[in-house]
Amino acid sequence: MLQGRFPTRKKTRHLRFRLWDTTAKQLLTDHLDIHVLQLQSRAVKPKIVDDEARWLYFLRFGHRLDDENLPEWLDTPFIRRAMDVIREIRDSEETYEQYEARLKGERWYSTLVSINKRLQREKRQERMEARRQMEQLTRRLEETEHKLQKVSALLEKHGISSDQ
Repeated sequence: MLQGRFPTRKKTRHLRFRLWDTTAKQLLTDHLDIHVLQLQSRAVKPKIVDDEARWLYFLRFGHRLDDENLPEWLDTPFIRRAMDVIREIRDSEETYEQYEARLKGERWYSTLVSINKRLQREKRQERMEARRQMEQLTRRLEETEHKLQKVSALLEKHGISSDQ
């Protein structure tokens, strides 16, 4: 899918990208990485030395594997579970629809939680702003009352009624 877009180094099979602002030299978030696994386009004799290599092989050639007779080096609980999930999805349209619905539900839930947090933050900021404005108005009112008291005192001093 992304052939030829990334440098090919024999030792680099897994590229990890993050959202980085080059001007501010700041990472946007620790919660988002884009992982690109470089799968070889031709079948090679696998040299499975670690879990990453095992998953790379599985992702590239899993569709050809016999889930009842996995090679010993690929027969791990995680790979077996992945094969079971793929088989369930492949064998049942209803299961596939449930899987899709669950994914959609999880995405909606995540979106709603995010929106709720943003709205709560905005509401909190609005309350703080309203409180600040109320305090400012209270100070102005107190200052105005103080000035009115001074004016009333001056008027009384000169014998003028504040009712006039």
